[in-house]
Amino acid sequence: MLFNSYIFVLLFFPLTLFLYFRIYLGKYNRSVEVSKIILIFFSILFYLYAGVQNFIIFTALCVGNVLFYYLLHRTGSCVAYVRRGILWLGMLGNLGVLFYYKYYNFFIDNINALFKTEFQINEINMPLGLSFITFQNIAFLVDAYRRDIVKCSVADYMFYMTYFPKVSSGPITRFQDLIQMKTEENREEFWNNVASGFYLFVMGLGKKVLIADTLLKVTDAGYQHVSELNATTALLVSLAYTFQIYFDFSGYSDMAIGISRMLQINLADNFNSPYKAKSIEEFWDRWHISLTKFLTRYLYIPLGGNRKGSKRTYLNILVVFLCSGLWHGASWTFVIWGGMHGIAMMLSKRFRNALTRIPKTICQIITFLFINFTWIVFRAGDFHTLRGMCQALLRGGWGGLLPEVGSAIRLEWVEKLFNVYVPDGAYIISFLVVLGILVFVCPNAGEKAARRQFTVRNAVWVLMVFIICLLSFSHVTSYIYTRF
Repeated sequence: MLFNSYIFVLLFFPLTLFLYFRIYLGKYNRSVEVSKIILIFFSILFYLYAGVQNFIIFTALCVGNVLFYYLLHRTGSCVAYVRRGILWLGMLGNLGVLFYYKYYNFFIDNINALFKTEFQINEINMPLGLSFITFQNIAFLVDAYRRDIVKCSVADYMFYMTYFPKVSSGPITRFQDLIQMKTEENREEFWNNVASGFYLFVMGLGKKVLIADTLLKVTDAGYQHVSELNATTALLVSLAYTFQIYFDFSGYSDMAIGISRMLQINLADNFNSPYKAKSIEEFWDRWHISLTKFLTRYLYIPLGGNRKGSKRTYLNILVVFLCSGLWHGASWTFVIWGGMHGIAMMLSKRFRNALTRIPKTICQIITFLFINFTWIVFRAGDFHTLRGMCQALLRGGWGGLLPEVGSAIRLEWVEKLFNVYVPDGAYIISFLVVLGILVFVCPNAGEKAARRQFTVRNAVWVLMVFIICLLSFSHVTSYIYTRF
């Protein structure tokens, strides 16, 4: 079930909100516990909507991880290697499930190519949000092993794992950060949270439906005609994807945070204007923040972090980014994408002092151009497509846009209304210029929500955006990481 769908916006979430508020605001004993059960129930329905088979796999993972948690909890006084062995079994179990559903065919493909074998490729459907679920289970078990989790009931764990706003898109949260639910005694603060949450949800919906889905038409048209692209078209297609993935991913995160805020639950911000970054190091402090924190806490630091000398530090950085690349997708292009960012991060740390002497604007431009190129590697998916995009950028031909790309965005009602003809590509260029101003100059949705005064005028404006998004659902596309 997508956030940007009629069934979610007009049925599922209003019903969830109504029943949740009835309990949350009611004068019932144990209202917080009952509210949590309500959310677990609706979260299970949300996951069941993706398919019964997916839910069975998800349930099996939950049961297994609860058992490992109790083993870790019960063996608190045992020798260290026993508890460490339980932890490793739990982590390998989670990674094994992820490997089968996400990487098995990739592994078989490479075995067949390397040894000229003909092992069969299975048709495997990736369960909803399995990559996020795996990381959250690993974080849960590691924190239990470290005794950071003092107490966890089955209901608490189910709430942590099933909570529907984050199950398919993150942010990746720690158990102890999400599980804190309390009744808001201040009714004014309660309704302020509802108002700011609705604002964030609508802004995220607008990012996804009105911006990312529009740019998708451009990127799909470009990548479907890679061999025909000239440099101008390839550059615009690459920029379109750079903005598309940001507005798609950050939009979905804003919706998740907004939904949670309406439910009086705080999810941490996952994006903080990442394209304003002046270095790759700063970019990863702003992009997919929860993933950066997870990899730092559960991979980089256990590998030794920066405590074992500069060479080991750089090796640890590279390992972390290669793992990050592979986590994003089962393809060598994702591994290369991760490696490129790893090398850039190493250089950013190595020459940090020198970078401070370069004007900030130049640093931002260089960082953005590098990120834009790496998104080409990310989007390509295979070496043939990647080579085609690189050749298009290098071969020259700075002329008109490929017709299939130039006509991907057309507002026919504008031309009819003003009785003018707008040439191919004009809409795309104008759209990208406006988005560039929004991304590089304007504050992000989270910053706006934090300082917005909720007046009647603002409410009318938000409702207008909401209605426009609803009317655009007929052209809706799935979230970029739906089966991630």
